[in-house]
Amino acid sequence: MENMNIENEITLSNEPYNIDIPVKFHERVRISGYVRTTKDENKDGAIIIFDLGDYQIDENILKDHGLKQSKIGIYRYLPMGKAFEVWSVDIFIPVKIKSIKVSFKAWKNKEEIMIGTDLTISKDFSYSRLYKKLELCIKEKEEVSIS
Repeated sequence: MENMNIENEITLSNEPYNIDIPVKFHERVRISGYVRTTKDENKDGAIIIFDLGDYQIDENILKDHGLKQSKIGIYRYLPMGKAFEVWSVDIFIPVKIKSIKVSFKAWKNKEEIMIGTDLTISKDFSYSRLYKKLELCIKEKEEVSIS
């Protein structure tokens, strides 16, 4: 791969590059960025790992968001196959935690893999409000059926 030095870009290694993202209960967070490597890089050349502390997310919810869970935590492979790939991951915050730790790491790479450190982090508050309303309705319905 041609050695380009792009500002705000790091080369991934076996040591994770970590960021902490402040979050709120029932918030949906979208993290977007780019990855740069050779066209023939392994499809599992790099991963993004989400640390929600001790909380475990249901397997079906993980699948819906294209995520997997193993001993390394909740993760997804970063897209490979082109010299420059834009990626985006949505994660729903189902518990009362103040932040999530997001780690980027080289995994089974053949070549250097770079990511841009200027990530876009967006939060969908309308989704969060809708979920809270739905949860309230369910609780009210349960209280009525119990009485």
